[in-house]
This record gives sequence, structure tokens and C-alpha cells, in this order.
Amino acid sequence: LVIIIVNTVLTFFCFFFFFLLEIEYPPSIRDSLSSAANKFQSTVQQCTASSQNLLAVHLAKSSKDDLAVSLLKSASSSGSPHALYNLALFHEVGRGVPKDLTKAGQFYQRAAEKGHLKATYNLAVCHLDGTCVKRDVRKGIMLLTMAAGQGLPQAQRELGLAYFHGNHVPRNQSRAVELLSAAATQQDSVAQYRLGLCYLDGESVPQDTQKGVDLLWKSAKSRHLPALYDLGVCLEEGAYGKTILLNCNFNLKTTLVGISTSDLSVFVRKSLEFKFEHFFPKENEYP
Repeated sequence: LVIIIVNTVLTFFCFFFFFLLEIEYPPSIRDSLSSAANKFQSTVQQCTASSQNLLAVHLAKSSKDDLAVSLLKSASSSGSPHALYNLALFHEVGRGVPKDLTKAGQFYQRAAEKGHLKATYNLAVCHLDGTCVKRDVRKGIMLLTMAAGQGLPQAQRELGLAYFHGNHVPRNQSRAVELLSAAATQQDSVAQYRLGLCYLDGESVPQDTQKGVDLLWKSAKSRHLPALYDLGVCLEEGAYGKTILLNCNFNLKTTLVGISTSDLSVFVRKSLEFKFEHFFPKENEYP
């Protein structure tokens, strides 16, 4: 309701501006009014598109996908990068529209061109794994580097892991630690976990047990299952000093609430594989 009221008020003022233009003015005043009216009209269109995108996200969360898609299409016609990104997500999974990876790639491209960081990141992943667009590793790394350089933690983490493993880029441990640290500072749980392992084992950084354990605890607080598992093993076996682990002021049982036994067992079995195998996950949250 608030969105509708705001859009109505803005539309009224837009018509008011154009009404003023119908009055005879000296050329200089008329030019100024015309410029102001055009800027105001552009602002109204942007506000309307943003409102439509927000309403679409709300509808999508209520499983009203058809209405959400209709609003997103309207918002995207005004060039809303958020709406373009969300349309890409909908087409990629076939939600509210037939699944169409080609269209998803096109929407990611358009949103990325307008500076949407998550779209840039997802487009990078598409180029790296060959989904939605033709596989182009060079372009994928370029886009990933771009998103990481603008501070997107997911991109910083994935580029850091790529440098760590030498995956699509030359192996560079110092650059990997730099990127993982930047992502961990932004509370990225995967980066915290991987960086914590580095400090615990003295891999690519000077060994610092306390810092390593602290990072694992932070990751576990975000319910990152591999971190939970490794901390459980550490506590069980007394690794890295049980006193340090127990003094971290954290309740492991509380964090485990809501995590199914099957999920936990899968991560327990695959824990070692997780440390050495790497994939590029996409970002799929609505802005």
C-alpha cells in the first residue's frame, strides 16, 4: 500500500511538471523546467521499478510466482538491474516461467552491464562452468576479479580459493590469503572456515592456533557444517588444545539445532573431500 501511495504521489508531480511546460516562458526558464521535468520523470521510473522489484520479491517469497514475474518484467523494461537479476534467477531454475538457461544468461549479462555485483558474480560462474552462456574461462575470471575488486564477499572468497588451488589461475598463496581475509572480514562463513584451516596448519600463513580456532568458531556460528564438524573432531580428539576450544564462548549444541542428522552425516563423510575439492557456487538470493 505504501509503495502504491508513493508511486501515485510521484506520478502526480510528474504530470504537474509537464503541465508547467505548457505555459509560455522565456526560453532559458523553459529549458530549465524541461530539464528538471525529464530528470524527475527518470527518477519516477526508477522508483517505480524499484518498488515493483521489491513487491515481486515479496510475492515470490509467498510463492506467487506468476505475479512476481509480471512485476519483474515491468521493472526490467525500465532498466532495473535488480529486476533483471531476479528474472535471470527465475529463468535459470524455471520458477514462474519455463526454464531457459539462455535467457537467464542474457538477463545476467544485462544486469551485470548495469553494475549489479551479484549478477556479475553469477555471470562469471556461468562462463567458468559453461551454463547459461558459452564456456569462457578467461572472461569468467575477469568478471570474478571485477566483482571481487568491488568488494563482493562471494567473489573474493571464490577468487581466493581459485588462487589457492591454482584453479583457472596461476597458484598464488599470498593473493589467496589476501582475498580470503577480505571475504572473512565481511562474515563469509566459507572464507572464515578455509582461512581458519590455513592458520591452524600453518598453510600459506604463519601458524596461529588461536586465530585459526577463532575463525572456525565464527564460521560455525553461521552454521557452516564443515566448520562444525572439524570443531567437533577437535574437541573429541583434543586437537589444537582443548582449553582454547572450550574458552571460545560458543555453544555447539545450540548451533546444531535444526540441522538434520542426514545433512550432518553427509558433511562428516565428505569433510576431507571438501577441503581439497572446489566448485563455484552461484548466488541465488533475491536483493
